[in-house]
Amino acid sequence: MVKTHFGQHGDECFACKIQFINVSGAAMPTRKANLVSQLDYSAKREKDIDAYKRLRKEGNKVKSTTDARMLEREARTTFELESGMVAPTPSMSRRVEQAQSEAQEVMTALAKEDA
Repeated sequence: MVKTHFGQHGDECFACKIQFINVSGAAMPTRKANLVSQLDYSAKREKDIDAYKRLRKEGNKVKSTTDARMLEREARTTFELESGMVAPTPSMSRRVEQAQSEAQEVMTALAKEDA
């Protein structure tokens, strides 16, 4: 402990002790505005990680933990889960799923021809 004055004060000197007190930014959210947003982001991130774990447990191949909670709620097809993007309308997601299955059939037929 570095004292600012010597010989006049004992170890109980309040001025000497107060030099080393730190106050967390969480105690003053108005002074550290970015800390509040970081805390909110951390809470959202935990929910996304929990949703990601549930999706993986179900056997889905989710791209990342980012927005996993939204995907869990709104995704209608496996393509949406794997790509990490939700189609704006249900008809569009059905068309994407159909095109994906057609492409898979073509790839399988080409692989059989090569073999």
